[in-house]
Amino acid sequence: MNNIDLSLFTAQLNTLLANESDAKALEGVCELLKMHTSASSCIEGRDGRAIIEVFAESSDMPVSSDDSAWLRLPILAGDMTIGSLNLHRVLPFSQEENLAIRFALAICTILMRHREGVLSADRKRRIQTVRAVVNNLSFSELDAATEIFKTFSGEEGLLIAGHIADKLGFARSVITSTLRKLESADLIESRSLGMKGTYIRIKDMFLREELKKF
Repeated sequence: MNNIDLSLFTAQLNTLLANESDAKALEGVCELLKMHTSASSCIEGRDGRAIIEVFAESSDMPVSSDDSAWLRLPILAGDMTIGSLNLHRVLPFSQEENLAIRFALAICTILMRHREGVLSADRKRRIQTVRAVVNNLSFSELDAATEIFKTFSGEEGLLIAGHIADKLGFARSVITSTLRKLESADLIESRSLGMKGTYIRIKDMFLREELKKF
């Protein structure tokens, strides 16, 4: 077990919180844990995917290995789990090291709560942008947009504009103007493939969710 200088460790944590961006500070927490405890660490988001991974030199164990080898601490926002701080080391942690880990968890909680707030604000902004663009489409363009994204289920696909126009009884110019408006708003990317049609990639999946309402 390691002897740990708690005063130095907490001072370094506070410096990270004061001077680094959320992502850099989260990575810094893991680096400090490695430095002071020789443990590998991983910070996961609410979806269970790793946001930050830092492996100690003495550890070659991947994150996906046996769960029993990891100390897993939930990161909470109220009653909701928004992530976790996970640590691995072959030797058990001392009482002082466990206290240091709890300090680290407190910092991770602050950073992750702020990260959640930023993501939530970004989500609202994106939804508002998509809704504004969709609301500015004409009835014909809205019908065309809805039909276009029925032709493929993922985030990309191939569009034959003439087929959509014939099916809806519209001029092809309606399809063209619809794509132009969506692309100018940076919601899609399109590229002509000549006789094969038009390649389309949805850049913001909120567009598909909004069009499902019509």
